[in-house]
Amino acid sequence: VLQIQALTLIGSFVMTAANYVLLSLHRHRDLLIANIATLVASVTLVLVLAPLDGARGGAIATAGADTLGAVVVLFFVARAGVGVRPPWKAAPLIALAGAVGATPLLLDGLHPILTTAAGCLLFLLALLLCGRFPPELRELVSRRRDAG
Repeated sequence: VLQIQALTLIGSFVMTAANYVLLSLHRHRDLLIANIATLVASVTLVLVLAPLDGARGGAIATAGADTLGAVVVLFFVARAGVGVRPPWKAAPLIALAGAVGATPLLLDGLHPILTTAAGCLLFLLALLLCGRFPPELRELVSRRRDAG
């Protein structure tokens, strides 16, 4: 169930970033429509899938609703015509880094906290090696190093 819920983070991340774009453009109506659509999808899918498959159904419903919400918000950002485009050229490298970060899931018997920590470290290392490490995070690390 938690692995399914992890997929929800992708939609939530995209939705949050795109929501800030709409907010900065004062597209409040679009924000409201997108969030109501996500809420309605979430409630509907949970009511349908949770009774059929319990917690697993609820997790699938949440992941599906957040994915739908991300698509709707991205549609509104594209419609706003601000020239904001996802970095599609970086997508394969980021997907590769995600696959590298997921490799600890293949190790049977590893404590979940260790699995998570190892996955995060491997993901960040892969991003660094691919040249896709977030500049904001690099700046934060260097500021902490300089202050210490």
